[in-house]
Amino acid sequence: MRNGHERVIVCNRVPIFQDESDLDLFPHAAKGIVYLTAAGSVDWIDAEKFGMDDPPHVVLGPESNLEMFHPIKPDYDQ
Repeated sequence: MRNGHERVIVCNRVPIFQDESDLDLFPHAAKGIVYLTAAGSVDWIDAEKFGMDDPPHVVLGPESNLEMFHPIKPDYDQ
């Protein structure tokens, strides 16, 4: 895949927390996610890179402001 480092295959689910005490159980909640790219690299991205809210929240799917986290659409014309 061309530009495989720019396409995310899978990422961890970001835990949802109700209040600050939940951060004891999920210290990485709302801070970012770990992801695997099509090129085979594993990396971390901080929630601040998404820049959606204050505090920032990770948004995956078509609404994400990072194209690498948009779903891949099959191209049946090839």
